Amino acid sequence: MTKDGALFLVHFDKNPLTLAGVKEAMEERYAGITFNTDAINLEDGKIEIVGSILSPEHWEIVKTKGDKNIPFRITLLKDGSKMGESGKDSGNQLIKIAMYKDGSAVLEDLR
Repeated sequence: MTKDGALFLVHFDKNPLTLAGVKEAMEERYAGITFNTDAINLEDGKIEIVGSILSPEHWEIVKTKGDKNIPFRITLLKDGSKMGESGKDSGNQLIKIAMYKDGSAVLEDLR
């Protein structure tokens, strides 16, 4: 799994997206934000968060109509998941990235 080849789910898009696709979709949907993909390292099948993905100000924009008591999350899919497959099938899901109001982000195991 690599940064360019990994697929993610975002709640407002039914199809899996590459990380570049997530950035594009987020920045298009939430005008004025920056989705910092440089803060997500994905190499040799290992994922690491190395900085802020959404600034506190941009998190507020993203969560304007959402529940501000929970983080904004995207889900990394397992290798081999194909574009167009339903990401709602938890068998395809690997781990979640949760972004918080203070700008921090963490990896969350699936529940």
